[in-house]
Amino acid sequence: MLVFSFLITQLFYLIPGFREMQDSDKQVQVKLKPNIILLMSDDQGYGEVGYYGHPVLKTPHLDELSRSGLRLDRFYAGAPVCSPTRSSVLTGRTNDRSAVYSVGYPMRLQEKTIAQVLQKNGYRTAHFGKWHLDGLKGPGRCSCSYD
Repeated sequence: MLVFSFLITQLFYLIPGFREMQDSDKQVQVKLKPNIILLMSDDQGYGEVGYYGHPVLKTPHLDELSRSGLRLDRFYAGAPVCSPTRSSVLTGRTNDRSAVYSVGYPMRLQEKTIAQVLQKNGYRTAHFGKWHLDGLKGPGRCSCSYD
């Protein structure tokens, strides 16, 4: 019974939201923040994952993420090529506003990214994979806004 009680107690610590914990003689509320993982892929069609029933492709890890996380089923690319789309996702603005018109154009240095906003709210951020926003046609935003 003690083990069961311990497991139930630990389970409540995993529930998102607020938890209370004792700190000397006062109670302190700690807000638990969700983990945020944004996956982007180039040239992947809408139905080319297992959780949409593709008959050949097997994507067990993406299938598990789709069951346990937030799935954006109506998420549309901001542009038809990679760099402008990446710029629009990171800034929340159209690629024309961030000056990434096509591949090779640098993102404006003054653009604020979602990584910067998350950092100000206590998150640690990282980027893995293609960046392509520092530009071949002049200086642009580097990936230094990540931890």
